[in-house]
Amino acid sequence: MADDMRRRLAGWSPAHFAPRQGAAELHAAYLAYLVDADDRDTRVVVDDRDVPVGFVHLVAQPDQTWADDLYVADPDLETEVARLLATAVAAPWVTCVSRFDDRRSAALTAAGLLVVSSYWSRSVAGHRPARAVSTGLLGDPPEEWPRHTFGGQPVDPADPGALVVADEAGGCAIGSPGVEPPLYDPGGPTCVADRIHGSDRAVLLDALMATAADRGDARLLVVCDGADEELAQILTDIDFRAEVDVFARL
Repeated sequence: MADDMRRRLAGWSPAHFAPRQGAAELHAAYLAYLVDADDRDTRVVVDDRDVPVGFVHLVAQPDQTWADDLYVADPDLETEVARLLATAVAAPWVTCVSRFDDRRSAALTAAGLLVVSSYWSRSVAGHRPARAVSTGLLGDPPEEWPRHTFGGQPVDPADPGALVVADEAGGCAIGSPGVEPPLYDPGGPTCVADRIHGSDRAVLLDALMATAADRGDARLLVVCDGADEELAQILTDIDFRAEVDVFARL
């Protein structure tokens, strides 16, 4: 099931979900670790013959449970599995779905979940800023942040390796230290930006892209709140691609 899901993800998003060499072996070891880990709750869905037809790992995060690695063997069972999860997992919980997985998205919607945010991605290699802004945070970081699964909490601008750009009007963009996905190879480290606040967010985003590129990151992934139409349009205009939707039962 995991192998099949990776193939589907790579077909939908060949850059964002490009399989890392040896991904099958790495994933097998990772799944074995999750099943045995005391802080992970692995649920397996079986049919009336006790044959596994799906599974999911429930990861406790500060304000939510993350239903990670959700796999369903038969796409025709997506709706039934979604309804089982909706009743079996205490709210609030979230799960990630490819923007191009229409069947799973429809199943989760039918089970009462809502899209609360999306992950937008693009390459930043060699990106140069159109206009310079300062590096560092002016004032306190914004308290509002879109719901996501990266630790279930906002990126801490004080973390070693975190990126912060700011303008003179008090706007800022905050990005994570560069991370290398263990199973996927997007071409190098990825920076995750979960807060872009200010009166000129296009300029702040452009500066964050350049800062991430200077550090050697290959891609920037921006978390966009589901209701933030302005940021979604900014991302669209500069060729970011929405790759993943975050569904939530709140």
